[in-house]
Amino acid sequence: ELEQKKQENHQLMNEKNRLQQMVDRIKDHHLKISQELGFALSTPMGDEVTDKEDTPTEKLRPPLRKEELLQGLPSGEGSSFSLHLYEEFLLFLDSKGCSSVQPVPSPDTAIGYAYKEVREWGKIAHGEEASFLEYGVEQGFLTKSLVNKIHLCPQCFRYKLNLRKICPHCAHIHYSKKQRGNYTCQNCQKDYPSHQYRFDCLNCGFSFSLEKAILCNLYEYGLVKGLQKQGSPRQKPSPEGK
Repeated sequence: ELEQKKQENHQLMNEKNRLQQMVDRIKDHHLKISQELGFALSTPMGDEVTDKEDTPTEKLRPPLRKEELLQGLPSGEGSSFSLHLYEEFLLFLDSKGCSSVQPVPSPDTAIGYAYKEVREWGKIAHGEEASFLEYGVEQGFLTKSLVNKIHLCPQCFRYKLNLRKICPHCAHIHYSKKQRGNYTCQNCQKDYPSHQYRFDCLNCGFSFSLEKAILCNLYEYGLVKGLQKQGSPRQKPSPEGK
């Protein structure tokens, strides 16, 4: 009996190690993609709805700290984004009559949006545009404001998703019109007050619940008031603009 317990403990340890390795691989994949996109990816929206169809990948994907997600974001003295680079960028924006840069639809990118002016300028490596702008905010050259939120696939981190309304009991898509405050499923004949939502990724084929989607914030970046006319960040303006 003692030998059997030892074997069971050994098997449990092996399984634990296997799961930990899987978690580590998923974390590495998550971080690699977030750095590639140049955007900070938030963790899942919540776990309020239990989904029986969730895959082991969804359940094991751990929430990543902001610092982990932003490891690719330069900061401090070691940044590759120099002051001279921001001077050039501000002059470029001034030549185009721009006081801000906004994310615009770009179907060829992973998240479906890009910063057109930064790309046109051509001095920042592809995938580092948001990091460049974020560092400008950190250094006081730029401001930012939230303008949109988009959902990404938790498996491949792409934006091409199809949203389906389904029965919360059998996941069927056919239902009758709402009657007496409920919908009726045409498959299982059960009534329910509201639909459940599922995404199908058109890129990798992964199916997941709304609560498991990766939420990505999109920001508009504007010039700090004191820099809009002088076009140089050599001296940061004070909060009062003095």
